[in-house]
Amino acid sequence: MEIASRNRWLYISGSILIVALAAVIRVRGAQNDLWLDEIWSLDLASLISRPLGIFTQIHHDNNNYLNTLWLYCLGPHRDSLAYRAPAILAGIGTVILAGFIGRQRDRATAVFAMVLATASYVLILYSCEARGYAAVIFFSFLSYYLLDRYLREQRPVMALLFSFCAVLGVLFHLIFLNFYFAALVWSAVRLVRSPRSPKRILWGMLLCHALPIAFLTLIYIVDVRGIHQGGGTSFSLMHATADCLAWAVTPPAVAWMRPLTSLVTFAVFGAGMLLLWRERSNAAVFFIGVILVVPVALAIISRMEWIYPRHFVISIAFVLLLFSFTLGRLWKNGRQGKAICVAALAAYCVANSFPLARLFKDGHGHYREALRYIAGHSQREAVTIGSDHDFRIPMVLRFYAREAMGDRLVKYYRSDAWPPEGPEWIICHKESLEDPAPAGTSLTDNSGNRYEWVKTFPTAPLSGLHWYLYHNLAP
Repeated sequence: MEIASRNRWLYISGSILIVALAAVIRVRGAQNDLWLDEIWSLDLASLISRPLGIFTQIHHDNNNYLNTLWLYCLGPHRDSLAYRAPAILAGIGTVILAGFIGRQRDRATAVFAMVLATASYVLILYSCEARGYAAVIFFSFLSYYLLDRYLREQRPVMALLFSFCAVLGVLFHLIFLNFYFAALVWSAVRLVRSPRSPKRILWGMLLCHALPIAFLTLIYIVDVRGIHQGGGTSFSLMHATADCLAWAVTPPAVAWMRPLTSLVTFAVFGAGMLLLWRERSNAAVFFIGVILVVPVALAIISRMEWIYPRHFVISIAFVLLLFSFTLGRLWKNGRQGKAICVAALAAYCVANSFPLARLFKDGHGHYREALRYIAGHSQREAVTIGSDHDFRIPMVLRFYAREAMGDRLVKYYRSDAWPPEGPEWIICHKESLEDPAPAGTSLTDNSGNRYEWVKTFPTAPLSGLHWYLYHNLAP
């Protein structure tokens, strides 16, 4: 009895420490500049005249409904932590929910699930952005927990709570559908295979899905059918899927490691599927759907032109959950199993620590620092700037110019309206997944003006933009 009580307190105190560490990491990771997509969300929030406008006025894929509502309520000129507070809280909540889901199997699985969620670079990153990705992971985990409880216990209150959480998940980001359609199929399979009458099966499906489907129909009519994509760098579905696999479990330290880290993810997924097959668990239907089938199918059906790894973040979260199930099972296999678990967890934490260090160092980009550098090294009375992108760069420039440059006169020239002598500065950029090295040490504009590369301002992997400053060589 004393041993059981001691183990229980060790489990509780360990869980508290893990959650506290998760909170510290996420708050630290959020203390940096807002990047383009967050600033864009703030701009969209400023366009609406009333809260209902998040559905009726914006019609844009960068509009994550409840996140946009939060930004609208806060208004402009707030600290980045204030804008990112819902994401930070959702990220911490995801760690707690991972523990609850794992605890349905055993304590060891619960601890593994919390550690994996705490240390995951991908989950940390999106818990540090003023967007809907962290919240959609949180509500995917919560919905999974509630639906699993309902399918096992047949308590109607769990089905109703699931349906309500599903609506909230959609309200934070439409990629929640990657989870929801997999859950829809899973619940149908579980109910049909249960010893219930057809009437009770139908009633169970209605309890779980009537509200979410009705809400999805409404939101499609009001907003989704008119949504247009904001654009981006064109990555193919295959490229984005490969990047998702590469970053899911052991993020690649360098580009050539991506095939290797993709194989690690495949191995983790395969081991989890084997475990569920041996347990004869219908949950295998759900995990195959949420990790592989539904995200790819929805990307094809919706004809997404710009696909990023973040569109598969729910898949990554459930790969980690499946990983915790496998580790929990290995932990029961004596000393050898425990040794494998410790080694796997150590390798996982080390692999995720490298990009996390980059996040702590570079954040989502150094935009204010770059503009302060320009202001401090400009040789002309007015600061004149051009760029290689007439949307991405000036949006960030407008947001930070007053704070970074004070009362200096700043003029941005669009690429089709540069003066004959050229702007004094050119800001070039790359996506976060690209090599942070500049494309070249010098460049020449259409008028023959030469520019010298002077400084790079990098961003952490998977978010933000690398900035490169080029200075006009003419006096």
